[in-house]
Amino acid sequence: MAEDCCANGGCGCNSTSIYTTNQCPDCGRRLRLTGNLQRIELRFACPECGYQSHQLSMEEVRAIID
Repeated sequence: MAEDCCANGGCGCNSTSIYTTNQCPDCGRRLRLTGNLQRIELRFACPECGYQSHQLSMEEVRAIID
């Protein structure tokens, strides 16, 4: 029987990195929405300069998705 790779939570299967239309406050590039989608632990991150936002609230995540 195959081992469930998600059993320990560190496998990365539920990780996400999605480009958004939001701009980085530091360099102006497009931000990515990164984190764990299953746990809804998401934040904005800039791959260019390394900026990271606070962990987004459910209301902030809903506003991005809608």
